[in-house]
Amino acid sequence: MASAKFLDVFKKYLTQEQCALTENAVLISCTVSDERAVFIKLYADKYISSLKIEELKATLIEELTLSDADIQCFFAPEAFCNEASADIVDKIKQKNVLLSGYFKDAEFSQEGFSLNITLKYGGYEIIKASDFEQKFNEILYDMFKMKFEIEFDGQLENVEIAPPEMDMPVRKKQEADAKPEEKKYDYKPTDGLPIYIESAKNFFGRKTDTKVKPLISIAPPEFAEGSTYVCAWGEVFGVDIRDITTRRGEKKSIVKYGQFESAKKVE
Repeated sequence: MASAKFLDVFKKYLTQEQCALTENAVLISCTVSDERAVFIKLYADKYISSLKIEELKATLIEELTLSDADIQCFFAPEAFCNEASADIVDKIKQKNVLLSGYFKDAEFSQEGFSLNITLKYGGYEIIKASDFEQKFNEILYDMFKMKFEIEFDGQLENVEIAPPEMDMPVRKKQEADAKPEEKKYDYKPTDGLPIYIESAKNFFGRKTDTKVKPLISIAPPEFAEGSTYVCAWGEVFGVDIRDITTRRGEKKSIVKYGQFESAKKVE
Protein backbone atom coordinates (compact mmCIF):
# COMPACT_ATOMS: atom_id res chain seq x y z
CA MET A 1 0.00 0.00 0.00
CA ALA A 2 3.07 2.25 0.23
CA SER A 3 2.71 3.43 -3.39
CA ALA A 4 -1.09 3.84 -3.35
CA LYS A 5 -2.63 7.27 -3.55
CA PHE A 6 -4.84 8.39 -0.71
CA LEU A 7 -7.75 8.91 -3.11
CA ASP A 8 -7.39 5.39 -4.53
CA VAL A 9 -8.61 4.11 -1.19
CA PHE A 10 -10.79 6.89 0.25
CA LYS A 11 -12.12 9.01 -2.64
CA LYS A 12 -15.68 7.66 -2.52
CA TYR A 13 -16.02 8.74 1.12
CA LEU A 14 -14.78 12.31 0.71
CA THR A 15 -16.29 15.61 -0.33
CA GLN A 16 -15.24 17.28 -3.57
CA GLU A 17 -13.17 19.81 -1.63
CA GLN A 18 -11.41 17.06 0.31
CA CYS A 19 -10.62 15.20 -2.92
CA ALA A 20 -9.04 18.34 -4.40
CA LEU A 21 -7.06 18.91 -1.22
CA THR A 22 -5.59 15.39 -1.20
CA GLU A 23 -5.30 14.98 -4.97
CA ASN A 24 -1.62 14.02 -5.00
CA ALA A 25 -1.32 12.68 -1.46
CA VAL A 26 0.37 9.28 -1.21
CA LEU A 27 -0.38 6.72 1.48
CA ILE A 28 2.65 5.75 3.53
CA SER A 29 0.65 3.36 5.70
CA CYS A 30 -2.91 2.61 6.71
CA THR A 31 -3.89 0.22 9.50
CA VAL A 32 -7.16 -0.57 11.24
CA SER A 33 -7.32 -1.81 14.81
CA ASP A 34 -9.68 -4.45 16.19
CA GLU A 35 -11.63 -1.60 17.79
CA ARG A 36 -12.28 -0.07 14.32
CA ALA A 37 -9.83 2.79 14.69
CA VAL A 38 -7.88 3.75 11.55
CA PHE A 39 -4.30 5.04 11.61
CA ILE A 40 -3.13 6.77 8.45
CA LYS A 41 0.20 8.27 7.42
CA LEU A 42 0.35 10.18 4.16
CA TYR A 43 2.77 12.34 2.16
CA ALA A 44 1.56 15.40 0.24
CA ASP A 45 3.14 17.96 -2.08
CA LYS A 46 0.84 20.76 -0.89
CA TYR A 47 -0.02 21.74 2.64
CA ILE A 48 -3.16 20.44 4.37
CA SER A 49 -4.07 22.57 7.39
CA SER A 50 -4.79 21.13 10.84
CA LEU A 51 -8.44 22.15 10.52
CA LYS A 52 -8.80 20.31 7.20
CA ILE A 53 -7.17 17.23 8.70
CA GLU A 54 -9.71 17.31 11.55
CA GLU A 55 -12.47 17.49 8.93
CA LEU A 56 -10.96 14.54 7.06
CA LYS A 57 -10.91 12.51 10.26
CA ALA A 58 -14.53 13.39 11.04
CA THR A 59 -15.59 12.38 7.52
CA LEU A 60 -13.85 9.00 7.70
CA ILE A 61 -15.23 8.26 11.16
CA GLU A 62 -18.74 9.03 9.96
CA GLU A 63 -18.62 7.34 6.56
CA LEU A 64 -16.77 4.21 7.70
CA THR A 65 -18.40 3.95 11.14
CA LEU A 66 -15.06 4.09 12.90
CA SER A 67 -14.39 4.50 16.60
CA ASP A 68 -11.52 6.89 15.87
CA ALA A 69 -9.23 8.12 13.11
CA ASP A 70 -5.66 9.37 13.32
CA ILE A 71 -4.06 11.03 10.30
CA GLN A 72 -0.40 12.02 10.30
CA CYS A 73 0.69 14.18 7.39
CA PHE A 74 4.20 14.68 6.04
CA PHE A 75 4.95 17.24 3.35
CA ALA A 76 7.47 18.19 0.69
CA PRO A 77 9.64 21.16 1.83
CA GLU A 78 8.16 23.34 -0.90
CA ALA A 79 4.71 22.82 0.62
CA PHE A 80 5.67 24.95 3.62
CA CYS A 81 3.59 28.12 3.96
CA ASN A 82 2.47 30.70 6.52
CA GLU A 83 -0.54 28.55 7.38
CA ALA A 84 1.85 25.76 8.36
CA SER A 85 3.70 28.19 10.63
CA ALA A 86 0.45 29.13 12.36
CA ASP A 87 -0.50 25.46 12.81
CA ILE A 88 2.88 24.60 14.32
CA VAL A 89 2.55 27.53 16.73
CA ASP A 90 -0.92 26.21 17.68
CA LYS A 91 0.60 22.80 18.47
CA ILE A 92 3.12 24.48 20.78
CA LYS A 93 0.41 26.58 22.45
CA GLN A 94 -1.60 23.44 23.21
CA LYS A 95 1.24 22.28 25.46
CA ASN A 96 2.00 25.73 26.87
CA VAL A 97 -1.22 27.75 26.92
CA LEU A 98 0.56 30.63 28.65
CA LEU A 99 1.96 31.55 25.20
CA SER A 100 -1.48 31.82 23.57
CA GLY A 101 -2.08 35.55 23.86
CA TYR A 102 1.36 36.56 22.63
CA PHE A 103 0.84 35.00 19.19
CA LYS A 104 -2.56 36.64 18.60
CA ASP A 105 -2.55 38.20 15.10
CA ALA A 106 1.15 37.31 14.67
CA GLU A 107 2.48 37.53 11.10
CA PHE A 108 4.90 35.05 9.50
CA SER A 109 7.31 35.55 6.63
CA GLN A 110 9.85 33.09 5.22
CA GLU A 111 13.00 33.75 3.24
CA GLY A 112 15.21 30.77 2.49
CA PHE A 113 15.75 28.94 5.75
CA SER A 114 14.86 31.95 7.90
CA LEU A 115 11.45 32.52 9.43
CA ASN A 116 10.45 35.91 10.79
CA ILE A 117 7.59 36.24 13.26
CA THR A 118 6.10 39.68 13.83
CA LEU A 119 4.52 39.91 17.27
CA LYS A 120 1.67 42.29 18.08
CA TYR A 121 1.28 41.79 21.83
CA GLY A 122 4.78 41.36 23.22
CA GLY A 123 5.97 38.34 25.19
CA TYR A 124 9.33 37.95 23.41
CA GLU A 125 11.32 37.13 26.55
CA ILE A 126 8.72 34.59 27.72
CA ILE A 127 8.62 32.99 24.26
CA LYS A 128 12.41 32.68 24.10
CA ALA A 129 12.57 31.27 27.64
CA SER A 130 10.10 28.53 26.65
CA ASP A 131 12.55 27.03 24.09
CA PHE A 132 10.09 28.00 21.38
CA GLU A 133 12.60 27.82 18.51
CA GLN A 134 13.68 24.29 19.40
CA LYS A 135 10.09 23.07 19.78
CA PHE A 136 9.05 24.75 16.52
CA ASN A 137 11.93 23.14 14.62
CA GLU A 138 11.26 19.69 16.09
CA ILE A 139 7.69 19.77 14.75
CA LEU A 140 8.82 21.39 11.49
CA TYR A 141 11.46 18.74 10.86
CA ASP A 142 9.01 15.93 11.57
CA MET A 143 6.55 17.37 9.03
CA PHE A 144 8.80 18.91 6.36
CA LYS A 145 12.32 17.54 7.03
CA MET A 146 13.82 21.03 7.36
CA LYS A 147 14.66 23.60 10.04
CA PHE A 148 14.60 27.40 10.31
CA GLU A 149 16.52 30.16 11.99
CA ILE A 150 13.72 32.06 13.73
CA GLU A 151 13.72 35.79 14.37
CA PHE A 152 11.15 38.04 16.02
CA ASP A 153 10.24 41.67 15.43
CA GLY A 154 7.27 43.95 15.97
CA GLN A 155 6.04 44.52 19.52
CA LEU A 156 8.57 42.60 21.61
CA GLU A 157 7.88 44.13 25.01
CA ASN A 158 4.77 43.16 26.95
CA VAL A 159 1.94 45.64 26.56
CA GLU A 160 -1.30 46.08 28.44
CA ILE A 161 -4.09 46.46 25.91
CA ALA A 162 -6.89 48.76 27.05
CA PRO A 163 -10.41 48.10 25.76
CA PRO A 164 -11.78 50.70 23.31
CA GLU A 165 -13.58 53.68 24.81
CA MET A 166 -17.36 53.15 24.80
CA ASP A 167 -19.92 55.69 23.66
CA MET A 168 -21.65 57.42 26.56
CA PRO A 169 -25.13 55.86 25.92
CA VAL A 170 -23.59 52.37 25.81
CA ARG A 171 -21.67 53.00 29.02
CA LYS A 172 -24.80 54.24 30.80
CA LYS A 173 -26.77 51.19 29.66
CA GLN A 174 -24.06 48.83 30.90
CA GLU A 175 -24.00 50.63 34.24
CA ALA A 176 -27.79 50.31 34.43
CA ASP A 177 -27.52 46.60 33.62
CA ALA A 178 -24.79 46.17 36.17
CA LYS A 179 -24.20 43.01 38.08
CA PRO A 180 -27.46 41.71 39.54
CA GLU A 181 -27.86 41.14 43.24
CA GLU A 182 -26.01 38.00 44.27
CA LYS A 183 -28.33 35.17 45.19
CA LYS A 184 -27.84 33.65 48.63
CA TYR A 185 -28.00 29.89 49.20
CA ASP A 186 -28.79 28.05 52.42
CA TYR A 187 -26.28 25.21 51.84
CA LYS A 188 -22.61 24.72 51.04
CA PRO A 189 -21.42 23.61 47.55
CA THR A 190 -20.97 19.82 47.28
CA ASP A 191 -18.58 17.55 45.35
CA GLY A 192 -15.68 19.88 46.04
CA LEU A 193 -17.12 22.62 43.86
CA PRO A 194 -15.85 26.15 44.53
CA ILE A 195 -19.18 27.56 43.30
CA TYR A 196 -22.89 26.79 43.54
CA ILE A 197 -24.26 24.61 40.73
CA GLU A 198 -27.14 27.04 40.20
CA SER A 199 -24.75 29.90 39.48
CA ALA A 200 -22.37 27.97 37.20
CA LYS A 201 -22.01 29.08 33.59
CA ASN A 202 -21.03 26.62 30.89
CA PHE A 203 -18.28 27.40 28.39
CA PHE A 204 -18.87 24.10 26.55
CA GLY A 205 -21.20 21.11 26.66
CA ARG A 206 -24.51 20.33 28.30
CA LYS A 207 -26.14 21.74 31.39
CA THR A 208 -24.08 21.40 34.54
CA ASP A 209 -25.08 18.51 36.80
CA THR A 210 -23.71 17.22 40.08
CA LYS A 211 -21.23 14.65 38.73
CA VAL A 212 -18.31 17.05 38.66
CA LYS A 213 -14.54 16.84 38.85
CA PRO A 214 -11.63 19.29 38.43
CA LEU A 215 -10.41 19.83 34.83
CA ILE A 216 -6.92 18.73 35.84
CA SER A 217 -8.21 15.27 36.80
CA ILE A 218 -9.88 14.43 33.46
CA ALA A 219 -8.23 11.47 31.73
CA PRO A 220 -8.80 10.11 28.19
CA PRO A 221 -10.79 6.87 27.79
CA GLU A 222 -8.84 3.66 28.38
CA PHE A 223 -9.79 2.21 25.00
CA ALA A 224 -9.85 3.84 21.56
CA GLU A 225 -13.59 3.27 21.17
CA GLY A 226 -14.40 4.54 24.63
CA SER A 227 -15.65 7.93 25.75
CA THR A 228 -15.20 10.02 28.85
CA TYR A 229 -18.27 11.98 29.96
CA VAL A 230 -17.69 14.51 32.69
CA CYS A 231 -18.95 17.74 34.12
CA ALA A 232 -15.78 19.65 34.99
CA TRP A 233 -14.81 22.79 36.84
CA GLY A 234 -11.53 24.67 37.00
CA GLU A 235 -9.71 27.80 35.95
CA VAL A 236 -9.29 27.84 32.17
CA PHE A 237 -6.23 29.72 30.90
CA GLY A 238 -6.89 29.23 27.21
CA VAL A 239 -9.61 27.82 24.96
CA ASP A 240 -9.25 27.02 21.24
CA ILE A 241 -12.66 26.13 19.75
CA ARG A 242 -12.89 24.77 16.23
CA ASP A 243 -16.12 23.83 14.47
CA ILE A 244 -15.94 21.36 11.63
CA THR A 245 -18.62 20.19 9.20
CA THR A 246 -18.95 16.49 8.35
CA ARG A 247 -19.70 15.12 4.89
CA ARG A 248 -23.41 14.97 5.76
CA GLY A 249 -23.45 18.58 6.80
CA GLU A 250 -23.54 17.86 10.53
CA LYS A 251 -21.71 20.20 12.87
CA LYS A 252 -19.11 18.89 15.31
CA SER A 253 -17.21 21.01 17.82
CA ILE A 254 -13.68 20.29 19.01
CA VAL A 255 -12.67 22.23 22.10
CA LYS A 256 -9.08 22.32 23.28
CA TYR A 257 -8.57 23.84 26.71
CA GLY A 258 -5.71 24.15 29.16
CA GLN A 259 -5.30 24.27 32.90
CA PHE A 260 -1.88 25.19 34.26
CA GLU A 261 0.71 23.16 32.32
CA SER A 262 -1.75 20.57 30.99
CA ALA A 263 -3.90 20.65 27.89
CA LYS A 264 -6.86 18.52 26.87
CA LYS A 265 -9.23 18.11 23.94
CA VAL A 266 -12.93 17.36 24.07
CA GLU A 267 -15.40 16.68 21.27
